[in-house]
Amino acid sequence: MNAKIKYLNDGRVDLTFDNGDHYTGDLKDNKITGNGLMEYADGRTYEGHFTDDCWDGYGNAYFPSNNSRYTGYWKMNKREGRGTTTFYNKDGSVFSVHEADYHNDIIDGQLKSRFTSDGTTVEITEAKDYAAVGPVLIKYGPGYFDESLRGWTYSGFTTYENNWYVRNGSGYLRSPEGVMYSGNFKNNMKDGKFHVSYPDGRREVIVYNGIREVKLDKSEKSVSRKETNTKTDKKIAEEKKAVNTKGLFSPSADDNDYLHVKYRGNDDYSGDLKPYFDGIIGMESVKDQLERMYKRFRIDAIRAKQLGLDSGKQGYYFIISGNPGTGKTTVARIIGDMLHDLGLLSGDTFVEVDRGKMVGQYIGQTAIKTEEVIQSARGGTLFIDEAYSLYRKDDDKDFGTEAIDTLLKDMEDHRGEYCCILAGYEDRMDDMIKNANPGLSSRFDHKIKIDDYSSDELLDILVTMAEKKYFYIRSDAEDLIRDLFRKLIEKGNFANARSARKMLDEAIESQAIRLSDMLESKGSELKPKDLQTLMRSDFIEADGL
Repeated sequence: MNAKIKYLNDGRVDLTFDNGDHYTGDLKDNKITGNGLMEYADGRTYEGHFTDDCWDGYGNAYFPSNNSRYTGYWKMNKREGRGTTTFYNKDGSVFSVHEADYHNDIIDGQLKSRFTSDGTTVEITEAKDYAAVGPVLIKYGPGYFDESLRGWTYSGFTTYENNWYVRNGSGYLRSPEGVMYSGNFKNNMKDGKFHVSYPDGRREVIVYNGIREVKLDKSEKSVSRKETNTKTDKKIAEEKKAVNTKGLFSPSADDNDYLHVKYRGNDDYSGDLKPYFDGIIGMESVKDQLERMYKRFRIDAIRAKQLGLDSGKQGYYFIISGNPGTGKTTVARIIGDMLHDLGLLSGDTFVEVDRGKMVGQYIGQTAIKTEEVIQSARGGTLFIDEAYSLYRKDDDKDFGTEAIDTLLKDMEDHRGEYCCILAGYEDRMDDMIKNANPGLSSRFDHKIKIDDYSSDELLDILVTMAEKKYFYIRSDAEDLIRDLFRKLIEKGNFANARSARKMLDEAIESQAIRLSDMLESKGSELKPKDLQTLMRSDFIEADGL
């Protein structure tokens, strides 16, 4: 060791090397080991922990070559682990700060960059050096050189060119006002077909050639939930009246030879609520709960309008639980209808998704997919079916929790801009709420449980489904149908309304076989009544008895 050594009173040493380097700190077995400060002749400095003359452990180093300082962990003179690199301007002010995971002296893992000069931030889930392996999230700051992008957000793929991130590949741009462009980018420009969604729920597809819009491909208007709801009795009657002129068979309401819907249970509700419940069988406790919610929503809307209070601070987030076929989607549509009709939601879009639409297959993709789903529903209702599948208790590497975290953050940042409804089995939903994220329970404060249908309700549902297809069931099949439902429940193979639909489809197939055999054996002409009537034997055949 070519150095002059001086022992200090506190046990440390002061070393001056022949090449001009200077060290003050701990020394062990004639090697720099412990904590100390090394000032190099070329202007570099390192203050932190040493092992055998090497930077090793936690410390910070300054590099005059690029006017930067790294603070974090080292391993034998190389950055290893989590650390922060800060770049400075010539006047000593901070230009940018980068928090990252390092391996073997280069960035390898997460990277978060903040550019003090213009306020832009970049987040990368997986980076190599400063380049992104997967998608990036860029929030263009208020001082960004391209004024047209100030306040915008980009999430998608990039290439790293000239120390910056160029938009190349699939991604989306979102404006400060909430307009989102989703598609493919080439050299920072929009390239090809882009889906554009607006805060009021409007959607369209535009084709771009670079920054220039070359044609309007089509307009995708928001689909009203009312248009997709189950047809009301009045609409069914009107359609039947229209087609009956063509000679279709239709038994009268007092014709006891055929089954008719006996009970709908909607007469006890006010005129304002009847349109929402029209045609819906059963769900009495749910309807009562929806009635209370509607009254609350109505007063919220009046309060906001008359008192000038900001209704946007009120979040409308629900959890609907129930077994398959109980009508979770139907209830979700009703809630969305109510909120829109009262003016609490600006749009009437209803976006239904599941895990596959939100969770990606690699790091960084899930946040992008979830953001796109949220944006498509903004202003309307987002319905996530089988939401419990987003949480997998025994898989720490699963990306579903990233979707939950992204959703909860957006719900808080954009409270009141859309309605979010999670649905699924009660026990699995409870498990997810308790364990996936502590924010779930507090955010989703409206909870609705839908019970299984009774045999009376299932019979009415079956009759209603048949009538919508212009089929009518003979009355003598009633006891058999009830017995078939009971057997399904006992076997544990029961899916409520889905089971009723499957039973109807099988009965229609059995009827077709019966009528075909009749034609072959008798050669007689089939009348509308024959084609539209389901016999007791059709249900026996359907069950395979």
